[in-house]
Amino acid sequence: MNRPARPVARGFSLLEVLITVTIFALLFAVLMAGWFQALQAQERLAAASRQMQQQQQLTFALRQLIAGLVSPRVGAGVTFQGDRQGFTGESAASLAPSMGAAPLPLTLQIQGSSPALALHIDYPGLQGVTYPWKLETAELKYLDATGASHDQWPPEDSVSGTGATSPPALPALIQFTIEFAGQARPMTLLVAPRASPWQLPQPRSPMGPMAAEP
Repeated sequence: MNRPARPVARGFSLLEVLITVTIFALLFAVLMAGWFQALQAQERLAAASRQMQQQQQLTFALRQLIAGLVSPRVGAGVTFQGDRQGFTGESAASLAPSMGAAPLPLTLQIQGSSPALALHIDYPGLQGVTYPWKLETAELKYLDATGASHDQWPPEDSVSGTGATSPPALPALIQFTIEFAGQARPMTLLVAPRASPWQLPQPRSPMGPMAAEP
């Protein structure tokens, strides 16, 4: 009696194995490419967030510092002088945590070279502080009451004596142009100094004005 022949077990051919491995390799490459793109996008978002935070911190600090400038006490030897790389003056708004709310001289300087410019601020009696913002561009200009821009203050014509009238002790506006690495264009801040001396009000006597002695 003849028995039926058993089917011969057949494995995968070499061609089928190669095709399967190729498909898996292609799928793995696509997945890895997507993963790397997602990582790069996350890094770009994190860098943009850090840059935005730095810009906000810097603009707030500069506005606070410049808006706190008061008319210098010439009799006390305090004057305001500025150029494109910084200025010296007197401010009622200190960025130093250890300083109280009182007018004090300060010096702001732009130090270093592009693309690693930094702001350095000195207060009397304190060690100078260099803030960690790295800038590609940093420049100061000074605007008078007519809107004319000057690279230094007092303006050159008033210093040389050719001006008809002497300028006020402080410019009407201080223009600060800054640019972080990767910014599309520079950012310009226009801030008006306080332009008034720091004076505490004279307390009044509860007894009213004192009569003059005869």
